Amino acid sequence: MLHNSSFLRCLIGSQLKPAGSAAAAAIWLRQPRQRCSLSSAAAAATAGPATAEIRYPDGKLRRLSCAWLRFNCRCADCHNAATRQRVISPATALAAGKSPPRLSQLPDSSGVRLDWSDGHMTEFAYSQLESLLSPDGGGSCRGRSLWTRSAGHPFEGTSAIRPVPLSELESAPSGLRTVLRNLWSCGVATVTGVEATEAATEAAVRQVAPVMPSLFGGMWTFTADGSRQDTAYGSDAIGVHNDTTYLHNGAGLQVFHVLEPAPVGGDTCLADGFQAAETLRQENAAHFHLLASAPVFHQYQEFEAGQPTHHTRCLDTVLKLDPESGGSLYQIRFNPYDLDSLAAVPQAEVAAYLAAYAHLSEILNRPESQVWLSLRPGTVILIDNWRLLHGRSGFSGRRVVSGCYVSRDDWTSRARVTGVL
Repeated sequence: MLHNSSFLRCLIGSQLKPAGSAAAAAIWLRQPRQRCSLSSAAAAATAGPATAEIRYPDGKLRRLSCAWLRFNCRCADCHNAATRQRVISPATALAAGKSPPRLSQLPDSSGVRLDWSDGHMTEFAYSQLESLLSPDGGGSCRGRSLWTRSAGHPFEGTSAIRPVPLSELESAPSGLRTVLRNLWSCGVATVTGVEATEAATEAAVRQVAPVMPSLFGGMWTFTADGSRQDTAYGSDAIGVHNDTTYLHNGAGLQVFHVLEPAPVGGDTCLADGFQAAETLRQENAAHFHLLASAPVFHQYQEFEAGQPTHHTRCLDTVLKLDPESGGSLYQIRFNPYDLDSLAAVPQAEVAAYLAAYAHLSEILNRPESQVWLSLRPGTVILIDNWRLLHGRSGFSGRRVVSGCYVSRDDWTSRARVTGVL
């Protein structure tokens, strides 16, 4: 089955001819310590454990495994187009890929046909091959705008994001796309005109993505009453941090709606963790590497009448690198409040680890790294918890905040469906 895509359009040249013709496309056999070149042509394939080489008409060369080519066949016998799920097994692909296929061009000159030794036939457009080789995984760099207070941030000047009125979010596709685009680009989005209640806050969030259940419930509304054993349920200042570092799949979005602002204090602080990590990389590459390679435990515990009611724990690195995009950052998990005893760090490396952690903390707490906001009733703020860190100033008096979490998978799914990613 041939799928057309706008990802890449290649027109095959006249040098690739149908199989069986006098100028049939070459098959290069690459075995270990051995290479047989039959001729120079626009496309070639190899078999078994070696690579397959497909050269596009524009000269671009792809070295592909024959097993990979068979594994990614999109015919009805190998792939269910309705469910977009694979039918062919890895073992079948591996066995078939041990023999080189016969290669010919498609009738419309848009791609290649592979005839396998077991009688199976696969067709690929060049654009389809590129799409299969470069899937959109939501890589960390594309479309991201890192920021600091001094170098343009999302709340002032030409870099300011556009707040989205709730009416637009509810009625126009552009509203949802703007929220998602702001989240992906800057790590934060705001929705205005929301009634100052938990129910209205939830309704606004659900226009973006479902609410993520957590040990705090789905939606939550809290004051400084100490009802939960978490620093958020007090009135002290809280330094910038990421939430849910104690979960293996931490919350993707952190949502806040200040229903009643405090008479004094209680402002919200934001910092771009990706920008801070890049600054760390530039200032001390060894510190960056240590935080990206040495896993540490974060945990959260709650007790009732002296008995544990919740205990979540996760082992992971503070900086997580994306293998798809060549090692760029795709998540930061910084929370000194929930950081455990460093039991997973070898004793000989503890001092070095703490130095790296302290360096990142110092960068995050530089004045130029932080933006302070006075949130007011009616404005819901959504924060990318995998990228931005948040904190607050201490306050006095009554302060009521409603909010929730949204999973990373849910909001990035909406971003793909709406064309933002």
